[in-house]
Order: sequence, then structure tokens, then C-alpha cells
Amino acid sequence: MISQKLSSHLLEYGDVKKYPLGFTFKSDGEFINHTAFLLNGLIKINIDSEKNTLFLYFISDSIHNILSFMNIYENTTIKITATTLKETTLLWVSNKVLIEKSIKNKEFRNIIMSNYHYNNYHLLNTLSDILKKNIKERLFHYLKTRAYLYNTSKLKISVSEMALDLNTTKKNIYNILKKLEHEEFLQTYPGIILLINQN
Repeated sequence: MISQKLSSHLLEYGDVKKYPLGFTFKSDGEFINHTAFLLNGLIKINIDSEKNTLFLYFISDSIHNILSFMNIYENTTIKITATTLKETTLLWVSNKVLIEKSIKNKEFRNIIMSNYHYNNYHLLNTLSDILKKNIKERLFHYLKTRAYLYNTSKLKISVSEMALDLNTTKKNIYNILKKLEHEEFLQTYPGIILLINQN
């Protein structure tokens, strides 16, 4: 997270832009040379290969609020996509400015390093979850995290999105939701999931 003082300072060097729900940023696109600081909204980060996609983490104004493709590995077919889950406002600052500022300012330098470590941590954590947790545990954790970030137990989300983010089939998601509903963790309605037990 960046301090309010630093956020105000960055306004002198960046551009504030608003994006609608469903807007997608790609690591090989026009945003690769800039870093964004989320002022409000919610973004989902996915890692993509030629055939599959996998959810990594969320960016919000209450947790990690930096969107940057500066440290994405080169010479790989793996790409990162960021998708807005609600109307989102970002402050874009060029990486050149951030690097110049980091030479003289410790907080700027920490921003770059913390973002690098945050990306790596969640990549490794996602891989660890795939190896250690079953799909039922991963799905329920995914839903609880979304409920926390949206500050609601009533989630508007499609089976297709869940299947895509967790790299599984829609049939598998349907079956797991039925199990969770039978165990009284949630209730399902067309296009809506209501969490009733988040323990």
C-alpha cells in the first residue's frame, strides 16, 4: 500500500483514468511501460498461457493496490491480464519516473520491490494451492475472498468465470457448488451465489 502523502505526490507525475466494469489490461499491451495505483475499485489478476488461464489474486484499495507489469518475466509465452470487477479509478505513472524517483526516495524504491515480491508470492501461493488443496477448497476460498472484497455475501458471478479462473470445467464447478449447498455453506440462484457459512 502507498501512503496518502505519496499518493498526492504521484498525482504531479501521473494521469488519473476511470475504467468501466470488465475492462482488461494485458502485460504485452500499451500498459507495460507504466505502473498504476488503484484509487478505488477492484481488479482481478490472471496468468494466461496459450491454452489456459488461472486466477492469481485481487487488487483493491483495501489490500495490495498496485498494478504493474514491470517485473513480468520476459521471453515466455505466459502473460498477465488484469480485469476490472467494478468501475475502477487508476493513477498511471511511467516506470521511468518511478525508477528515477526510487534512486532518491526510499518509499518509491520499496514500492517497486514490494510489487515484485507480491507478484512472486501469489504466483507461488497459487501453485502451492493447486498441489495441496482440492478444487472444492480452492473454490470456496475464492468465493469467500470475493465476498470480503465486495463486502457482501451475495455474489453475482457466472459458472463460466469460476471455471476459467480456477482452470477447471463448468461441470466440475456445478458439482462442487451442489456439494457446498448440500453442506449448507451457500445457496445458489441463477447467476447468484449466497454465502451463508464462511467458516
